[in-house]
Amino acid sequence: QVAAYVDTVEYTPAFGYVANTVVTAKAETLGEKNFNLTKSADGADAWGRPQYKWFSDDNGNKTVDAKETKYATIQAKPVATYTTAVAECQVAADTKQVAREKTYVTYTNGTAHNVGSQVINSIDTVGTIGAQGRLTEVYSDCIVMIDTLLAKVTNVTAARYDAAGHMIAGAKLYLEAYDVAATTDVTLDNGATNWTYAKGDMVLINAVQNGNTVCTTAACQYVDVLGVATSVVGAQTNIWINARQHTVNGTTYPDSNRYLLNDAANNSVNNFTWFFDNNGNLLGSALIPATYTYAILKNIIWVPGTPGYATATLVDAATGTESTVTVDSLDGWVTNDWAGTSDNAVPTYQVAGTYNFNNAIAYVSNESLLNGAYAGVALYRVTTKANGHVALDGYNGVVNYYHATTITTGSTFFKGVSGKPVYVDDNTVFTAKTATGYVQYVGKNNVPSYVDNTVRVFYVDLNADKIADYVYIKEGTLTYAGNAFVMATAPTYMTMYEGSTAYDVLVNSLVGGAPATNGVKAKHDNNDYVRVLAGRVGVPHYVTYGPNGDVTGIVQFTETATQVGGTTTWYVKLRTPYLSGTTLLGYNASTPAGVAHSISTSALGAAVYGDYTSLEAVTDWTAVNVYVVYTSADGVDGFATSVYVVNKPATDPGDTPVVSISWTVAGNYEYAITGGSAPNYVGYIYTASNFETLTAAATQFTGTMYVTAPGGLRHTANATELATSINSMLTAGYAVEMTNANGTWTFVASK
Repeated sequence: QVAAYVDTVEYTPAFGYVANTVVTAKAETLGEKNFNLTKSADGADAWGRPQYKWFSDDNGNKTVDAKETKYATIQAKPVATYTTAVAECQVAADTKQVAREKTYVTYTNGTAHNVGSQVINSIDTVGTIGAQGRLTEVYSDCIVMIDTLLAKVTNVTAARYDAAGHMIAGAKLYLEAYDVAATTDVTLDNGATNWTYAKGDMVLINAVQNGNTVCTTAACQYVDVLGVATSVVGAQTNIWINARQHTVNGTTYPDSNRYLLNDAANNSVNNFTWFFDNNGNLLGSALIPATYTYAILKNIIWVPGTPGYATATLVDAATGTESTVTVDSLDGWVTNDWAGTSDNAVPTYQVAGTYNFNNAIAYVSNESLLNGAYAGVALYRVTTKANGHVALDGYNGVVNYYHATTITTGSTFFKGVSGKPVYVDDNTVFTAKTATGYVQYVGKNNVPSYVDNTVRVFYVDLNADKIADYVYIKEGTLTYAGNAFVMATAPTYMTMYEGSTAYDVLVNSLVGGAPATNGVKAKHDNNDYVRVLAGRVGVPHYVTYGPNGDVTGIVQFTETATQVGGTTTWYVKLRTPYLSGTTLLGYNASTPAGVAHSISTSALGAAVYGDYTSLEAVTDWTAVNVYVVYTSADGVDGFATSVYVVNKPATDPGDTPVVSISWTVAGNYEYAITGGSAPNYVGYIYTASNFETLTAAATQFTGTMYVTAPGGLRHTANATELATSINSMLTAGYAVEMTNANGTWTFVASK
């Protein structure tokens, strides 16, 4: 580039090698002569630095226009560069200034703003230009000054593309720039190139500014990210007042002229993170982000002394391990809620009286029996302070609490604050207080069931993903009664005995989405619930349990949305389901046209069960049955909590078609029965030893049935007559087989 700008020379016998200007009237550079390149008139970058452009000249006018091709932009080299304040006389000496005074155009943090002039006096030993940490560049006729600012990365998003590979949004970097007493939010777009920074990083930037505020309008925003700021962690060992420096861990560092983040202030006790620019100047001090743990307060006691202090035993909400800590403060508790008046209550020794919260005081005795009100009182966020003591926080949403909810084995949620669902998953850690101590359960399928509305519960969602990470069950009545969503995954059941009581047991199923072996049982003569479930493989049911865990009722998912009594939970089989973005759409039984259900899957997570583990994996929605459990105020719109997606069988056991039924009995009497709804016992052969099942199946027919005897004689039949007929066949020694083909049910009796 430099060679291209050097004038060419020519050789003559009289003068040897001489510049082109000696021989001809026109001086040409090497770039002009050999490559047809032209150097533009002087320009400037966003900061005011002089620069020029090389471009090809095709029209002879030697000016840059839209017809020319730019090959390179060349930055002028500064005559002198500084990163601290410097005396004017020094600048004059460094730039070999001839005149006593010289006036420069001056740009501070960009050409769009802060343009002025600076007179450099060669004998002025007092006046200065620049500042500590400010980059000052002196050119032949201008001075450019650029500050380095500290900025926090608040978010990072990658470039996004559509299905065809077209970019629909560039990579974004969101910054909070420390430019004035407050901060300025800045968004940078990097096109297809993803940023390499992470949320929480502290970075260095140069930014065009208006005054001392970063410009963020399209017309003037210009930000260079220089990289992650280097830092040290430590406390101030000296406090300097108005000295523009800080001593950290015994080392004194100069402050940058833009030292604006000042969390340390005059604190000489706690550690802070101290950030530097690229020249070793301090740009700011920040609080060290707390690393919180969560624990249940098991007990607390006062340790006498001068002064005394309170120690507590904590049960870790993640691991169940116990630890002993010194407590400086803890949030108070009143009936059914946190007490704002007892926020950060200070433990205080009480000689006699009530040992509990009293507004901003937590009275504590040195007799453990008197401190019973604190035993297991709440789940707390544990903040470890610089002195090693802890603060126990829960007030104002730090830890949520609900006083009367229901927790059920396998359920994906429970009712929380304001009646809103609190979602749990296989990673949620439940800690339950019992009569003998504390017990932990990991995952929704391992926590026991409790009687409805008897649970007092604390919970926290650490990363705002709508799933509770820690749940503390302060109290609740354990029961095996409750409910779950059950789907048979194989048509297999067996009969077992507990003493003299026979139970049918479903061998393979999903209970709350989790695989279960022999996990569903019902008394053998209790409406054959297990056998019905086994006959409806791939069809989820709402199942209720009695106190001993015995099934007491089942309800099949149908196209009519059904509400779980007293809750915001609904379940439905979607007719003609379809996924649009993150929304499941479908009809119901009462809407022949139009969308009847619009259910968001934004909080669904991995709760997709059956033949698919994600909704996006479904390629043909006409080939699957879709069953949805969701929360809703009206049963139409809502948020899915679990979805069962099952490939349609050749005959769909989930349907309830109008049927035609025929069978053959002794003497070749044939009867055809039409009308009503069919039970879903598919592919089983029933004999006299298990005729109760088939008889029960017959009783499930609804509506009016018509029996046509040979010769066309027709009369009305009912479920009882049908059951009687089946029973008579069985007792006569016939086996009866029930099948379903294309919506037509057939009973065949044979010996």
